[in-house]
Formats: sequence, structure tokens, C-alpha cells
Amino acid sequence: MRIKTTILSASLILTLGACAQSGATEEGAATPLPPQKAQKELQEHPNMVLLDVRTPREYNNGHLQEARLVDFYQEDFQKEIEKLPKDKSYLVYCHSGGRSGKAVQMMRQMGFEKVYDLKGGVAAWNEQGLPLKKEP
Repeated sequence: MRIKTTILSASLILTLGACAQSGATEEGAATPLPPQKAQKELQEHPNMVLLDVRTPREYNNGHLQEARLVDFYQEDFQKEIEKLPKDKSYLVYCHSGGRSGKAVQMMRQMGFEKVYDLKGGVAAWNEQGLPLKKEP
């Protein structure tokens, strides 16, 4: 009986731990979205704000349509993020997910509730053959 209780308790702990590690919340905030799912979300929610947190050079080489550039490396990055309305939904991306993951974490700490990270960044988006806009 004791072994069954221990096994049941361990299973419950592992299940709850897996749910907590997924990054999902009630609003879906901070959930990494794979490129195909992100594209669908953008189509279904045209008011979602796209934030490209790469450098201007990276942005000019190809970015998602309608993306707003806020360079993660610029000194006033946090101040620029603070200016954004907290009641909107955001899809944040960089090249592969490192900077955007940090930006999403920062935004969540600042009170943004609906923040999504493009899983794999613009590199994964491009690998899926999804459209990018290039600046002249």
C-alpha cells in the first residue's frame, strides 16, 4: 500500500511539474509559439503587435511584415518597452530565441500579460518558408 501511494504521489508531482515547465499560463502568455502557429495567431488576431528585438542590420535583412523594431542591445531598450501599452498582445522574436526569450521575461515582469515568443525566432520562421519583408 505504501509503495502504491509513493508511486501515485511521484506521478502527480511529475505531471504537475511538466505543466509548470511548459511556460503556459491561462492567457497563453510567455508560451513559445512555433512559426506555423504564430502565423495562424497573427491572422486570427490582426491587432497583435510584432516586436523584432534584433539589431537594425538584422531587421533590414528580413523581418516579419508589420514588425516594430526595438533593438534589445540599445541602452534604452527597457524604456522603449515601458512605453508600450500593456493591454495588447505581443509576439516577440529575434534570430533564434535568446534575446526574445529575455525580452518576454522582462515584459512579463513589467506587467505585460499577453506576450508570446516566436519559437526558434526568425530563423525557424524562414526555415518554414514563411514570408519575410526585406528593406532596400
